[in-house]
Amino acid sequence: MPSHWSHWTSLLRVLTSGHTDTSRGRSGSGDEAAGHPPGRHSRHRGGDRSHRRRRFAAVVFGVLGVLLAIAVPLLPIIQGTTTITWPGPGPLVPVNAPLVNFQPQSLTATIPCAAATSADARSAQPAPLLATTPPGSTDGAAVAMVLQVADGKLTLISRGQALGTFALGTLPLGTIPVSSKECVITIASDATGTTASVGRTQFVTVDQDVRPLVTGIYSVLDDKLDPVKGLAVQITPDTRFQSAPHPIKLAAMVLAVLAVLISLVLLHQLDGRIGRRTPRLLPSGWWRPTGRDATVLAVLAVWVVIGGITSDDGYILTMIRTSSDMGYVGNYYRWFNVPEAPFGWPYELYTWWAQISTAPPWLRLPSFVMGGVSWMLISREVMPRLGREVRRSAAAGWAAAAVFLAFWLPYNNGLRLEPVTAIGSLLALCAVER
Repeated sequence: MPSHWSHWTSLLRVLTSGHTDTSRGRSGSGDEAAGHPPGRHSRHRGGDRSHRRRRFAAVVFGVLGVLLAIAVPLLPIIQGTTTITWPGPGPLVPVNAPLVNFQPQSLTATIPCAAATSADARSAQPAPLLATTPPGSTDGAAVAMVLQVADGKLTLISRGQALGTFALGTLPLGTIPVSSKECVITIASDATGTTASVGRTQFVTVDQDVRPLVTGIYSVLDDKLDPVKGLAVQITPDTRFQSAPHPIKLAAMVLAVLAVLISLVLLHQLDGRIGRRTPRLLPSGWWRPTGRDATVLAVLAVWVVIGGITSDDGYILTMIRTSSDMGYVGNYYRWFNVPEAPFGWPYELYTWWAQISTAPPWLRLPSFVMGGVSWMLISREVMPRLGREVRRSAAAGWAAAAVFLAFWLPYNNGLRLEPVTAIGSLLALCAVER
């Protein structure tokens, strides 16, 4: 009951004061009657409106930035397409064309029957009319597609499996053109299946993915000895990773960054209105070195010289050194050299660094610098936030230095990305804490 009475009393006081100010409006404004400078309340109301507008704009731009960032992976890209055609202008010669993913999106081939008969007649062994790996290559027969002819019989093999055979001498009358010059052998292979036919007679039908690996196009056919008019091979490589952002995607990324920046600026202005000060970029006294700092940096420096080389250092160094030929940093040993973006982006910086020297101490300098910065963040930013006792305890500081070195030396001295992960995590933690 008293709370209700107080509420109604306050409301009555507000209404009464408003009535009194209005009734005195003849002799002066409400501000003057109350003894306040003219316009004070109007400026206060204007400031409140400005504050509300800023707060609303900060929320809108923040939400807009988040939504655009979520939409970026779903927006379109521009994918480059490449087609390998054979034979090219000039003499008929094999071509080396190792694909990044080895397995193409599609492969089609047309071979004149007359060329197959001619190659068969002058070959004592099975004659490969078409092969996607070099003759005699190690394990080539187990992964390649080979169309060969022997004693008048065609055989199509893909990935070590014979898909079908066809005897050229048993063509039924009326199923193909009478003239052998118009008879062609056709092959088509993609992810949905593989077919092969002679004229209108199909002798291979496979309803599963048996696409071969392609390192080139090879054949025994000779344009000086065989009638190769009409010979054509077309390969479409898998270029799903050769892409560029669509202008819509680029615009969304730029707008997302701008929206977040605008939201942060507005939040900074709102903080200023309520008396919050911007924290110092660096804590006071951060530059004063201590014995622990000297010890940590000295151990890291010595370890740059005497630290053991790991297999990952050679692994990553090979990836870096082959990037000049590939045009990007890919996993040279796995996944068909596919780039590991975005996790491999720091290696792009190492490619520039390795152009100066590939000596191990030189390659370890970036990790040494990141180790020093990480220790500075731990000792200047993280530990003081654990409380006054930790901040003033020498034992806690030396324990932190020992634990830091115990983890950094075995894991973060080479070319792996752990140093980048460590310093990035520390910067994110400090930014949130501040």
